[in-house]
Amino acid sequence: MVKEVPALHELKHYSVMCEEVLEHLDLQPGNRVLDCTVGGAGHSSAMLNRIGADGFLWGIERDPRTLERARKRLEETGHPFQLIHGNFAELEQLAEQSGIVALDAVLLDLGTSIFQLREAERGFSFMEDGPLDMRMNPDEDEPSAADVVNTWSETDLRDLFRTLGEEKFAGRIARVIVEKRRREPFTRTVQLADTIAGAVPKRDKIHPATRVFQALRIAVNDELGALERVLPVAVNLLKPGGRIAVIAFHSLEDRIVKQTLRTMSVDCICPPRLPICACQHEPLIARPGKALFPSDKEVSENSPSRSARLRVARRLSPSV
Repeated sequence: MVKEVPALHELKHYSVMCEEVLEHLDLQPGNRVLDCTVGGAGHSSAMLNRIGADGFLWGIERDPRTLERARKRLEETGHPFQLIHGNFAELEQLAEQSGIVALDAVLLDLGTSIFQLREAERGFSFMEDGPLDMRMNPDEDEPSAADVVNTWSETDLRDLFRTLGEEKFAGRIARVIVEKRRREPFTRTVQLADTIAGAVPKRDKIHPATRVFQALRIAVNDELGALERVLPVAVNLLKPGGRIAVIAFHSLEDRIVKQTLRTMSVDCICPPRLPICACQHEPLIARPGKALFPSDKEVSENSPSRSARLRVARRLSPSV
């Protein structure tokens, strides 16, 4: 049964840990900043208001419809900005094309926009019936969630649901999907969600399809691979003293952020078995502190924020 949800114009975009982002990025009037994941433009508009008319913000967004919605919101600030339609995994090329250098701050909010989740035709959510798509940019000629569900082997589906969805019933769900697709291919979100719900024991806290849909979205959009590619480039775009902030919502995302920033903050990455350092690695950032979490008040107002983890790092001056 499809649950009734608010219309798009009734939805409120909630910017997770916005005050913490502004504080720890230490934004000042006149700063040059980059938001790699514009989304609903909540963080971007707050950053623009903080840096003011003498500052400048670049914003990257993969979804063309989300980009236009963000543009309208940012225009309300009256401050200068440029929005770029693209995938932040290609940040190096995008930065070169748009003249993005010597930044004071970079933000990556890895959460999915509520507008994308609630647009039935995008196929991200089982709350409304829609085509099983899940591509951030539906104009890209890339495999959709339906392609994955209908063509991957049972073993590959099981591993996907177990790894990216942390789904304990991954094997059972994969087996049922493969059995049912022999009779009829999966094309709709509710069709898949009902199949998953019928394959596993009833859960009280979350819908049985939640973790599988999460795994499919991450795989379809190569979200982990994109994160691994963007982090080093983003740090290199910072000027000395500049800061990067990353908000992750998934344990695998947060692990990549934590490990990448830690590696970039040490002066040796040689294997422990080597008696002396041979890597000539130099730290690019100061050693990051521990992850920050949303306040109890924020979680009570916006329950999806409960899984958010914010990590911040500061670019060091190059050694002489």
